[in-house]
Amino acid sequence: LAGEPLVLRAAGGRGGGGTQLTDRARRLIATFRALEAEHRKFMENLTRAGLDASGDIDLMRRFMLKTSARNRLMGTVIGITPGAVNDEIRLRIAGGQTLTATITRESTQELGLADGKEAIALIKASSVIVGVPGKGLRLSARNQLPGAVSAVRPGAVNSEILIQLDGGATVAAIVTNESAQELDLKQGSPAVAIFKASNVILGVLD
Repeated sequence: LAGEPLVLRAAGGRGGGGTQLTDRARRLIATFRALEAEHRKFMENLTRAGLDASGDIDLMRRFMLKTSARNRLMGTVIGITPGAVNDEIRLRIAGGQTLTATITRESTQELGLADGKEAIALIKASSVIVGVPGKGLRLSARNQLPGAVSAVRPGAVNSEILIQLDGGATVAAIVTNESAQELDLKQGSPAVAIFKASNVILGVLD
């Protein structure tokens, strides 16, 4: 992550070898401690002023999150089904709708996921299939969230379709212009955002 070594390892020798921090690592530690001290002062000042900005700060952190995934859905973990290799994580998103993600057990542990913990579901627009209710289409994808088309943004080859889910969240999908025409997608049309559980990436803010 640092782009350069943070620890130097030496083998053998009279001392039996060992590890040593690089100059970059020492600067990184110093920066962290300085930021930690400033953060502590900042929170103390807010407390003295009688402000409880913890909720606002969490919201701003969500706004500042940068990712290449077009869709970022905030939710709360409501269930974890462990497997031999992968775990199935269920999130309740805005409006009470539920989505499912499949991640490795190691990832579940590293993220500290548990019932009641907030998490962000990241889904690329290219991983979202747009369906139309009443077409008799049956799919194996775990996530099929109903809503209505809120915008259609055509391009030279593909169109970006924005679907406002029944719960209030918005999901973007990329479909070919031909598919958009065949499905007669237009603002206000009922639609279903469909994506596999394996196409959901989960993240946490702490």
